[in-house]
Amino acid sequence: MSNSQEPTSTQAIANNSEHIAASESPLSQYQPMEDVASDVSMNISPGIDEDLKETAKANLVNLKNKYSIVYGHYLAYQKVNSDSENTRNAFAVYKDAEKQYLDAKDALAIFTSIHEPIKMHGSLFFKH
Repeated sequence: MSNSQEPTSTQAIANNSEHIAASESPLSQYQPMEDVASDVSMNISPGIDEDLKETAKANLVNLKNKYSIVYGHYLAYQKVNSDSENTRNAFAVYKDAEKQYLDAKDALAIFTSIHEPIKMHGSLFFKH
């Protein structure tokens, strides 16, 4: 190939890129983030907030009950034979239930703290 052909092909590619209309771009169907953000409501209605809290609390109670039951099974198996396969399986189930319970407890605490009103303390403000 001669050197005179290379700039022509490069120039043709550059010219084609310039002629692609914005509507032909693969990303043209998406709105810019500021447009999307203006369409999204950032407030959760109080009813939904309370419903979610109640559901999370009920879930926490169920997980706590499950945790207590499987812990009891683990203790029963351990009392009979602490080295048995059943005891090891019961321990694994107990630890899984414990993790689920603690994760749900942490999630509820975070959810509750996010939706609590911000408390302003008078001692934070200083008079000049």
